[in-house]
Amino acid sequence: MRDIIFYETEAGKIPIKDFLDKQSYSVFQKISWTLKLIEENERVPEKYFKKLKNSDGIWEIRIKVGSNIYRIFLFGIKIIW
Repeated sequence: MRDIIFYETEAGKIPIKDFLDKQSYSVFQKISWTLKLIEENERVPEKYFKKLKNSDGIWEIRIKVGSNIYRIFLFGIKIIW
């Protein structure tokens, strides 16, 4: 199981929450579902969650809603397969 902790600025702002607040309900639902999938499952299909090649620990979450693809990048995590 993983814990996803959102970045918080020194002023207490959480940019991903501001982003999510601006999305439609269907986009918000799909992003929430994908984050929960990543948190609760040891193995997640690469189409949703993968380490970026040639990166130093940068992971990408990909969420497709209709013809749009949303990307959320994760840093500072350790994944054990």
